[in-house]
Amino acid sequence: MASSHASAVHNPASNLKLGSGIAPVVALKKRGVNVALGTDGGDTSDSYSIFEQMRLAAFLSRLTTERPEDWVTSSEALKMGTVNGAEAIPSWRGKIGKIKKGYRADLLILRPHLRLRPLNDIVSQLVFCEGGHSVDTVLVDGRVVVRKGRLTRVREETLVSKVQPISEKMRKLYAVIAKKAPDKSELEIAKLYKRAFVEERRADRRRF
Repeated sequence: MASSHASAVHNPASNLKLGSGIAPVVALKKRGVNVALGTDGGDTSDSYSIFEQMRLAAFLSRLTTERPEDWVTSSEALKMGTVNGAEAIPSWRGKIGKIKKGYRADLLILRPHLRLRPLNDIVSQLVFCEGGHSVDTVLVDGRVVVRKGRLTRVREETLVSKVQPISEKMRKLYAVIAKKAPDKSELEIAKLYKRAFVEERRADRRRF
Protein backbone atom coordinates (compact mmCIF):
# COMPACT_ATOMS: atom_id res chain seq x y z
CA MET A 1 0.00 0.00 0.00
CA ALA A 2 2.78 2.40 0.89
CA SER A 3 4.63 1.83 -2.39
CA SER A 4 1.49 2.56 -4.39
CA HIS A 5 0.63 5.60 -2.24
CA ALA A 6 -2.68 4.04 -1.21
CA SER A 7 -4.20 5.06 2.11
CA ALA A 8 -6.14 3.19 4.77
CA VAL A 9 -9.14 4.82 6.44
CA HIS A 10 -9.64 3.59 9.99
CA ASN A 11 -13.22 3.72 11.35
CA PRO A 12 -12.72 2.67 14.99
CA ALA A 13 -16.22 3.36 16.38
CA SER A 14 -17.89 1.55 13.49
CA ASN A 15 -15.54 -1.43 13.79
CA LEU A 16 -16.27 -1.71 17.50
CA LYS A 17 -20.04 -1.52 17.09
CA LEU A 18 -20.07 -4.06 14.26
CA GLY A 19 -17.62 -6.35 16.03
CA SER A 20 -15.50 -6.47 12.89
CA GLY A 21 -12.12 -6.47 14.60
CA ILE A 22 -9.37 -3.91 15.08
CA ALA A 23 -7.55 -2.39 12.12
CA PRO A 24 -3.79 -3.17 12.11
CA VAL A 25 -2.89 0.51 12.42
CA VAL A 26 0.41 -0.12 14.20
CA ALA A 27 1.58 -2.50 11.44
CA LEU A 28 0.41 -0.13 8.70
CA LYS A 29 2.16 2.79 10.38
CA LYS A 30 5.43 0.83 10.59
CA ARG A 31 5.24 0.13 6.86
CA GLY A 32 4.77 3.77 6.00
CA VAL A 33 1.10 3.56 5.00
CA ASN A 34 -0.89 6.77 5.33
CA VAL A 35 -3.69 6.04 7.82
CA ALA A 36 -6.60 8.47 8.04
CA LEU A 37 -9.71 8.39 10.22
CA GLY A 38 -13.38 8.15 9.36
CA THR A 39 -16.69 7.70 11.13
CA ASP A 40 -18.50 5.45 8.65
CA GLY A 41 -22.30 5.80 8.62
CA GLY A 42 -24.34 7.12 11.51
CA ASP A 43 -26.08 3.76 11.86
CA THR A 44 -22.82 1.94 12.50
CA SER A 45 -20.90 4.37 14.68
CA ASP A 46 -23.65 6.67 16.01
CA SER A 47 -21.28 9.60 15.87
CA TYR A 48 -19.68 11.89 13.34
CA SER A 49 -17.20 13.33 15.84
CA ILE A 50 -13.65 13.04 14.58
CA PHE A 51 -12.46 13.79 18.11
CA GLU A 52 -14.01 10.53 19.30
CA GLN A 53 -12.36 8.63 16.44
CA MET A 54 -8.95 10.05 17.34
CA ARG A 55 -9.31 8.97 20.96
CA LEU A 56 -10.51 5.46 20.03
CA ALA A 57 -7.71 5.04 17.47
CA ALA A 58 -5.14 5.84 20.13
CA PHE A 59 -6.73 3.53 22.71
CA LEU A 60 -7.20 0.61 20.31
CA SER A 61 -3.53 0.66 19.34
CA ARG A 62 -2.76 -0.37 22.91
CA LEU A 63 -4.67 -3.63 22.40
CA THR A 64 -2.65 -4.71 19.37
CA THR A 65 0.83 -4.44 20.88
CA GLU A 66 2.37 -4.46 24.35
CA ARG A 67 5.15 -2.12 23.25
CA PRO A 68 4.27 1.44 24.40
CA GLU A 69 6.69 2.87 21.85
CA ASP A 70 4.48 1.44 19.07
CA TRP A 71 1.22 2.87 20.39
CA VAL A 72 -0.52 5.64 18.46
CA THR A 73 0.43 8.84 20.26
CA SER A 74 -1.84 11.85 20.68
CA SER A 75 0.07 13.78 18.01
CA GLU A 76 -0.18 10.83 15.60
CA ALA A 77 -3.91 10.48 16.30
CA LEU A 78 -4.42 14.20 15.67
CA LYS A 79 -2.55 13.91 12.38
CA MET A 80 -4.66 10.88 11.41
CA GLY A 81 -7.79 12.95 12.01
CA THR A 82 -6.59 15.98 10.04
CA VAL A 83 -3.78 16.10 7.51
CA ASN A 84 -3.77 12.34 6.82
CA GLY A 85 -7.37 12.61 5.67
CA ALA A 86 -6.36 15.23 3.13
CA GLU A 87 -3.48 13.03 1.97
CA ALA A 88 -5.85 10.10 1.44
CA ILE A 89 -7.57 11.85 -1.49
CA PRO A 90 -5.15 12.66 -4.36
CA SER A 91 -7.17 15.68 -5.53
CA TRP A 92 -7.05 17.16 -2.00
CA ARG A 93 -3.29 16.87 -1.52
CA GLY A 94 -1.59 20.22 -1.18
CA LYS A 95 -4.96 21.99 -0.93
CA ILE A 96 -6.42 21.19 2.50
CA GLY A 97 -5.33 19.70 5.82
CA LYS A 98 -2.96 22.46 6.90
CA ILE A 99 -3.13 26.08 7.98
CA LYS A 100 -0.80 27.32 5.30
CA LYS A 101 -0.65 29.95 2.58
CA GLY A 102 -2.34 28.71 -0.59
CA TYR A 103 -4.43 26.12 1.26
CA ARG A 104 -8.20 26.34 1.50
CA ALA A 105 -9.50 27.76 4.75
CA ASP A 106 -10.95 24.62 6.34
CA LEU A 107 -10.74 25.51 10.00
CA LEU A 108 -12.13 24.71 13.44
CA ILE A 109 -12.22 27.39 16.11
CA LEU A 110 -12.64 26.05 19.63
CA ARG A 111 -13.97 27.80 22.71
CA PRO A 112 -12.46 25.63 25.46
CA HIS A 113 -15.12 23.62 27.28
CA LEU A 114 -14.61 22.17 30.77
CA ARG A 115 -13.00 19.11 29.16
CA LEU A 116 -10.08 21.32 28.10
CA ARG A 117 -9.70 23.05 31.46
CA PRO A 118 -7.13 23.61 32.83
CA LEU A 119 -5.40 23.77 29.47
CA ASN A 120 -1.93 22.21 29.66
CA ASP A 121 -0.95 19.82 26.85
CA ILE A 122 -3.18 21.03 24.00
CA VAL A 123 -2.60 18.11 21.62
CA SER A 124 -3.05 15.47 24.31
CA GLN A 125 -6.20 17.09 25.65
CA LEU A 126 -7.70 17.50 22.17
CA VAL A 127 -7.31 13.76 21.57
CA PHE A 128 -8.01 12.29 25.00
CA CYS A 129 -10.43 14.82 26.51
CA GLU A 130 -12.30 16.72 23.80
CA GLY A 131 -15.42 15.24 22.24
CA GLY A 132 -16.53 18.12 20.04
CA HIS A 133 -18.16 20.11 22.84
CA SER A 134 -15.69 22.97 22.43
CA VAL A 135 -16.32 23.51 18.71
CA ASP A 136 -17.52 27.08 18.31
CA THR A 137 -16.91 27.93 14.64
CA VAL A 138 -16.32 25.82 11.54
CA LEU A 139 -15.13 27.16 8.19
CA VAL A 140 -15.21 25.11 4.99
CA ASP A 141 -13.28 26.68 2.11
CA GLY A 142 -13.52 30.01 3.93
CA ARG A 143 -17.28 29.85 4.47
CA VAL A 144 -18.63 29.78 8.01
CA VAL A 145 -20.91 26.73 8.31
CA VAL A 146 -21.06 26.63 12.10
CA ARG A 147 -21.13 29.68 14.38
CA LYS A 148 -21.39 29.50 18.16
CA GLY A 149 -21.94 25.76 17.89
CA ARG A 150 -24.92 25.98 15.55
CA LEU A 151 -25.30 25.38 11.81
CA THR A 152 -25.50 28.55 9.73
CA ARG A 153 -26.67 27.16 6.39
CA VAL A 154 -29.42 24.88 7.69
CA ARG A 155 -32.15 25.57 10.25
CA GLU A 156 -31.64 22.75 12.72
CA GLU A 157 -35.19 22.87 14.12
CA THR A 158 -36.70 22.74 10.62
CA LEU A 159 -34.47 19.83 9.64
CA VAL A 160 -35.40 17.81 12.74
CA SER A 161 -39.12 18.52 12.29
CA LYS A 162 -38.97 17.22 8.71
CA VAL A 163 -36.87 14.15 9.51
CA GLN A 164 -38.81 13.01 12.61
CA PRO A 165 -42.03 11.84 10.84
CA ILE A 166 -39.96 10.14 8.11
CA SER A 167 -37.95 8.31 10.78
CA GLU A 168 -41.10 7.12 12.56
CA LYS A 169 -42.56 5.88 9.27
CA MET A 170 -39.35 3.98 8.43
CA ARG A 171 -39.25 2.33 11.86
CA LYS A 172 -42.78 1.01 11.40
CA LEU A 173 -41.95 -0.22 7.91
CA TYR A 174 -38.77 -1.99 9.09
CA ALA A 175 -40.72 -3.63 11.92
CA VAL A 176 -43.18 -5.11 9.42
CA ILE A 177 -40.35 -6.32 7.17
CA ALA A 178 -38.50 -7.89 10.13
CA LYS A 179 -41.59 -9.87 11.10
CA LYS A 180 -42.13 -11.21 7.60
CA ALA A 181 -38.53 -12.32 6.96
CA PRO A 182 -35.15 -12.12 8.71
CA ASP A 183 -32.62 -9.81 7.13
CA LYS A 184 -30.63 -12.15 4.87
CA SER A 185 -27.91 -9.55 4.36
CA GLU A 186 -27.13 -9.52 8.10
CA LEU A 187 -26.93 -13.31 8.11
CA GLU A 188 -24.48 -13.26 5.21
CA ILE A 189 -22.36 -10.57 6.88
CA ALA A 190 -22.26 -12.67 10.06
CA LYS A 191 -20.97 -15.63 7.99
CA LEU A 192 -18.29 -13.44 6.43
CA TYR A 193 -17.13 -12.24 9.85
CA LYS A 194 -16.86 -15.83 11.11
CA ARG A 195 -14.83 -16.86 8.07
CA ALA A 196 -12.54 -13.84 8.45
CA PHE A 197 -11.86 -14.58 12.13
CA VAL A 198 -11.12 -18.24 11.35
CA GLU A 199 -8.60 -17.21 8.69
CA GLU A 200 -7.06 -14.68 11.07
CA ARG A 201 -6.57 -17.33 13.78
CA ARG A 202 -4.98 -19.68 11.22
CA ALA A 203 -2.60 -16.92 10.12
CA ASP A 204 -1.66 -16.22 13.76
CA ARG A 205 -0.89 -19.93 14.35
CA ARG A 206 1.31 -20.05 11.23
CA ARG A 207 3.11 -16.92 12.40
CA PHE A 208 4.07 -18.48 15.71
